[in-house]
Amino acid sequence: MMNKVMTSVISAFIAGLAVKAFHCTSYQIKNEGKKNRAPFLFAVLLAHGAVCTGASGNPAVTVTRLLLDDGTAAAAALGVAGQILGAHLGLVVARRYWALEMTDLHVIKALMGAECSTALRSSPAQGFCVEAACGATFTLLHLGLRRKPALLRVPALAATLTFLSHAGRNYTSGVANPALAYALTFRCSGFSFTQYALVYWLGTLAGTFNGVLHLEPPAGSR
Repeated sequence: MMNKVMTSVISAFIAGLAVKAFHCTSYQIKNEGKKNRAPFLFAVLLAHGAVCTGASGNPAVTVTRLLLDDGTAAAAALGVAGQILGAHLGLVVARRYWALEMTDLHVIKALMGAECSTALRSSPAQGFCVEAACGATFTLLHLGLRRKPALLRVPALAATLTFLSHAGRNYTSGVANPALAYALTFRCSGFSFTQYALVYWLGTLAGTFNGVLHLEPPAGSR
C-alpha cells in the first residue's frame, strides 16, 4: 500500500512541477505574440505520461479504481492524500527554485509565482457542470484505453487533457484533476474554499462517477 502512495506522491509532484512550468512559460509565449499554447501543454502532458506510466497524480483515477473494486477505501484515501500533497510540494519547489533568481527569466517567473490568478472564471454552478463534463470525458477515455499499449494510451490522454483545458479555458480551465486544482487555485482570492471544492472536487468526481457507471453499470441494471 505504501508503495502505491509513494508513486502517487511522486507522480503528482512531477505533475505539479510540470503544470507550474507550463503556466509560467505560457505567459512568456503569450507575451511573444503566440496565442496558441496548446502544443506546449500537450508536450508537457505527454512527457508526464511517459515518465509516470503506471502511476497517477490524479485523484479521479484513484476513485475510478475504487469504484471498479481495484483496491480498498483506505488505500484510495491515502492515495488521494498523497496526490494532493505531491501536487502542492511540486508547486512549492517550483516557486522556491525560481526565487533563487539565477536568470532574468527566473525573476519573471518568481514574480508570477507570487501572484495568484484563479482558474475559475464562471459561477460555481456553471463551473461544477464544466468540471463534471471534463471529469466524465477523461474517465470514459481512461477506461476505454486502460488495456491499450502505452504508445497509444499516453498520447491519447495527453491530447484529451489538452483539448479539455482549451475548451474550458473561459470557465474552469478544464483541470479535471482535484489535486492539481487544489494546489493551483484554491488559495487564490475570488471564491471561497467551499466554492472551489464544489467545482474542482465534487464536480470532477461527479463526472468520474457518471463515467464509470456509463461503462461499468451495476450488475442488476444490465
